[in-house]
Formats: sequence, structure tokens, C-alpha cells
Amino acid sequence: MLESRKIPNSFLHFTLRAIHDIMGGNGLNSILNMTGLSKFRDNFPPNNEEIESEAADIGRLVKGAMDLIGQNGVKAILKNAGHRGYRMSLDENPELMNAMAAELKKLPTDRERIASLMGAITYDSNRIFGEQHQELVALEDGFEVRIAECEWCWGITGMGGPVCFAELGLEEEAIFWATEKHYDITEIACRAMGAERCIFRIAGRPRD
Repeated sequence: MLESRKIPNSFLHFTLRAIHDIMGGNGLNSILNMTGLSKFRDNFPPNNEEIESEAADIGRLVKGAMDLIGQNGVKAILKNAGHRGYRMSLDENPELMNAMAAELKKLPTDRERIASLMGAITYDSNRIFGEQHQELVALEDGFEVRIAECEWCWGITGMGGPVCFAELGLEEEAIFWATEKHYDITEIACRAMGAERCIFRIAGRPRD
């Protein structure tokens, strides 16, 4: 069994919150009961960046939700969680985010804004999880974000499609904040499908 590792409390908090708000308390409690996570009933981790929660709990929560309502149903919920999670970070760090927004506005193109923001996110992720955790790769048309040990599919195996929907939501919201445009992001490889790492392809052009 894959050994767990610590993650920021906020990751688990906004995932639980999104499931609760969309499926209701009974729906969330059904998932918590079937996954052995009943400790989170009416007792979410604090919404902060302390590295105290377990990646294994995220994986169990995601797998339990897929078992209960199916992979397609979970996709909308977890992408919503990712969008909420990034907006929470904006609300909780207004001075830092306002300073970053001012710097991004100085850059002349969306490509430069995306590279700057996703580069900062990658740097912060590697600061928390280790130097080789995340990589941002510039492509001729877009970018790839490569995550070595993705918490959103932690411990999940044998899937026929990617499952890291919360990461998609986080990246979508971040890029919209930086560019005020919607860019498609696709998970093209997932550890839950047997890949070595999870890879997210950011389109080179915004949606029409």
C-alpha cells in the first residue's frame, strides 16, 4: 500500500466543503461512512495552509465518491472544489495576491502571465512537497504541469480514465484569474491509470 504523506489542511477542507454543499450533509456522510472517514463528520480540517492533513484521506474520499455516484458525477463536484479552493486562497491572502496581480498585468501576453503564475505555483508546491514534486514544461502551443505524487489520486489504482478533477479546477481558476480568459486544461496522464505521474495539458489559446 502507498504510504501517505502530509498535505495542507485547506486541500481536504475545500474538497469536503464542496461535496457537502453539492450533495448535502447526508450525501457527504454516506461517503465518509463507506470510506472509514467518519472522523470528518461535522469536523472538517481547518481552512489553513498548515501541513497536517493526509493525502491518503483525499484519495479515499475521491474513490468513495466515485464508487457512490460514478466518475462523471464526481468530476463536476471536484472541479467545483478546485475552483473554490483557488478562490479561497485569493480571499485569504489579499495583499500577496494583489501584489502578484499587479506584476502579472505588466506582462504583455497571456502566455507570459500563465508561465509566471504557474511557475510560482510550481515553486510553492516544490517548497512544500519536495524539489521533484511538480514541473512546469513550456510547449510550442501551451504548457504541461507534471506532478510526481498527486494527492488527488493518492492510492487509487486500476482506473480507466483520469480522476484528478480538483487539480483541473484549481488550474482553471488560477489561469482565469491571471488572464481573465478561459483556457481548456486536460489531464492526459494519471497515476490512477498506471502512469508514472499525472500530467495536465494547458491549451495554448483561450476558448472562443
